[in-house]
Amino acid sequence: MLFTRIWMGIVGPQEREPGYAVVVGEVYDGDIRQKARRKIVLDEGQALDPQDFDEETRKRHYDLLYCDLEGEDGELQQVRKVDLPTLDDLRVAMVTLKDLYHVNLGYTPPNNAVFYQHMRSTEGLTHYSPDYDDGQLAHWYPCFRHSDATATLTDNPPFGDDEEYGRQLIESLLARDELHVNEQCRLFRNRSLSAPIRAVGLVCSAMQMMDWTHQIREWRDQDGYEDHRGDENEEQTVREAQAREIEARLWHAGMPVVPPRDYILSMEHAPLWN
Repeated sequence: MLFTRIWMGIVGPQEREPGYAVVVGEVYDGDIRQKARRKIVLDEGQALDPQDFDEETRKRHYDLLYCDLEGEDGELQQVRKVDLPTLDDLRVAMVTLKDLYHVNLGYTPPNNAVFYQHMRSTEGLTHYSPDYDDGQLAHWYPCFRHSDATATLTDNPPFGDDEEYGRQLIESLLARDELHVNEQCRLFRNRSLSAPIRAVGLVCSAMQMMDWTHQIREWRDQDGYEDHRGDENEEQTVREAQAREIEARLWHAGMPVVPPRDYILSMEHAPLWN
């Protein structure tokens, strides 16, 4: 399946809900008309779930998945962190989701500078420490790819944090069969929670506002290639449009255009294939 973009939405703790991160992809269907395109809620997280990893990974990253608590009988009891998530666990989940789905752009709600800066300072998400090589980093992060695989984070979504609009947009997309939800996204399916709706709403509204149709057409008109679903030039076309989108969004947000275009277009660093 080919995606035009795969982005992340992140919201902080609110009342009794811990922080939440979600990954949403927009499907490219080969149609260059200016039209709505199907989106998929690919994955989500508040903390890493041990069930998502094999035994070897669980042993290697035990401290990211479990904590040991002393019971009344003095024996240590293994507790899954996903059952008692904190912001530290959310950071680890964000990095892992970024690596699994090759996310290159993430949105947080505006007007919460403390949360935004805390998330933006997460090593493995927006940057890696230059003091450690990829071999060392691979031991720290369960799904590590390489130290250039980072994401840009912004707290300037198109509609701010209009939760009611986000909810209405999601309901409309679901009713039109233009938003699909993967089976493992149980938190999003729990309608008593507000964080998943906010996070998915941030991403879907941003994708709606950032239309890449005209860039696709311009590239094809200039190049003269026929519309070929499996042609490698089509993949490059989508990647060019993705690069322009991200650059324009960062410019409007008053942020530097990082990563540079050649990084965004790199098949290794930002693939569109899931």
